[in-house]
Amino acid sequence: MKRTSIFIIFCLLGISCSKDESSPTQQELVSNILTSASWNITYQLDNGVDQSGFFDGSVLTFGTKTAVTGTSGTTIVTGSWEILDTDSQVDALEDLRVVFNFSTPPFDDLNRNWQVTALEQDRVTFGLPGSVQSALIIQKK
Repeated sequence: MKRTSIFIIFCLLGISCSKDESSPTQQELVSNILTSASWNITYQLDNGVDQSGFFDGSVLTFGTKTAVTGTSGTTIVTGSWEILDTDSQVDALEDLRVVFNFSTPPFDDLNRNWQVTALEQDRVTFGLPGSVQSALIIQKK
């Protein structure tokens, strides 16, 4: 009986101390938010020059399997995207990079290693590490 009680106590301790598996990682959170809707490109600063005008009315739609579609007027361009984690030891938003790969203008201007600097359900802000001269802001459509 004593061994059974000790065993039950250890089992309960193991269950109560286990990691909460329902909490997504920062990488999963970014992916879930980006793939949840289409996004208007509302601001793009490239080396200190506002390039937002090139993206008026442009929309990004993120697929769950690295495909991204850029739409500008009647032009539809398919590219790829991925999320890189620069420090796998720490689950931190500032360690994540979203990388675009488009081959067609104007979306090829987004081909960078964008750091996620702010993440909200309806707005995502990106910057380039070490630079205040480049930024990208997308707003949920």
